[in-house]
Amino acid sequence: MSRKRIALLRQILLFALFTFLGLATNYVASESHPPAGLRLLGQSSLPLAGGIAVAIIAVMIWQHREEEREDAGPEWDSDRPPFPGLEAFTEQDAGVFFGRAAETTELLDRLHPAGAGLGHRLIAVVGPSGVGKSSLVGAGLLPRLAQRRRKWLVVPAFVPEDDPVRSLARSLAAAGRGSAASITATLAGDPGGLAACIEELRAACGRPGPVLVSRS
Repeated sequence: MSRKRIALLRQILLFALFTFLGLATNYVASESHPPAGLRLLGQSSLPLAGGIAVAIIAVMIWQHREEEREDAGPEWDSDRPPFPGLEAFTEQDAGVFFGRAAETTELLDRLHPAGAGLGHRLIAVVGPSGVGKSSLVGAGLLPRLAQRRRKWLVVPAFVPEDDPVRSLARSLAAAGRGSAASITATLAGDPGGLAACIEELRAACGRPGPVLVSRS
């Protein structure tokens, strides 16, 4: 479930509680001997109603600020050309990258879901060569990840070439302080080597948050 839907659900629940409080208060006012619980509810209806109204307004303000923060695009450096030619768009080109908002949001929701345990450890962006897969990740997803409060540690995208393990090791080494040769040995010799390398990378960079490993 997306954050916008969760925020909307919160507003609906608060509004329903506000409505129930109003109905209960009217019932208490119209009955000469209401139940004790409803009578107590009626006596405290004014502060409760005020608190619920404040909560509704706070949720709406929070949602609006979240949408503004997530929708704010990066500033564009006017000294850079707006088209990278045959190269993929990167984070530096994010200011002129558009048309993939829906796909970017979907990737972001999969990597950073609203509910715990709903994240995807492996996401495949598949398509024919030249359709913009690398640009979607580089200029669409990565700048949005950078806006998150829980900062991601992004490993430079690796190109498998003729030796995928060595290429991945070079990217992991570039992101941290390890040796590409030692990382290659770890990846090649242990089925769980990648997880171990990621933990070492977190420790070396002092970043306990999530790590994004991608390939071009």
